[in-house]
Order: sequence, then C-alpha cells, then structure tokens
Amino acid sequence: MIEIKDVSFFYNDKVEALKHINLVIDSGESIALIGPNGSGKSTFLKLINGLISPDKGTYVFDGVEITSKKLQDNIFSKTFHKRIGFVFQNSE
Repeated sequence: MIEIKDVSFFYNDKVEALKHINLVIDSGESIALIGPNGSGKSTFLKLINGLISPDKGTYVFDGVEITSKKLQDNIFSKTFHKRIGFVFQNSE
C-alpha cells in the first residue's frame, strides 16, 4: 500500500510542483495520472519511485516511511525498487 500524506514538493525551494497531495493506493491497484504539461505528474511519479523526497508531508510504502536516508540503505533500496516502478512516456 502507498500512502501519500499532505505531500508538497518545491523545485529550487521556490517553485511548488506538488501541493498538499493526499492519496492511498492499495496493493494491486492501478492508477492513471492525467493532466496538462507542468501539472506535476512526472514529479509525483519521481516521488513515488523514491527519486526525490517530499519537502513536506510523508510517503509511506507498505508501512515504512520512505525517506532519502531510508533509500541509502542498499538492501532496502533494492527491495523497494523491485516492488515499484514506472515507465515515462518520454526519456527526458
């Protein structure tokens, strides 16, 4: 299960890409993100995959809070990335 609790993310500490996002995705559930360019879809997916960490709020995956420090643990990081992933439309 993925829980996103009041997550916000800023680029360069000033451009708000995500603002107070709350979402629960149950195990086995699929979702689709749609929206115009610049609406935060790619930023949200980077957060879900652990490529970036929220500036505010928490991201919990299967009961474990995902932080940059947690992802520095190689064993945890390998296990986490085997269980979650996505494919971008463009390779930007």
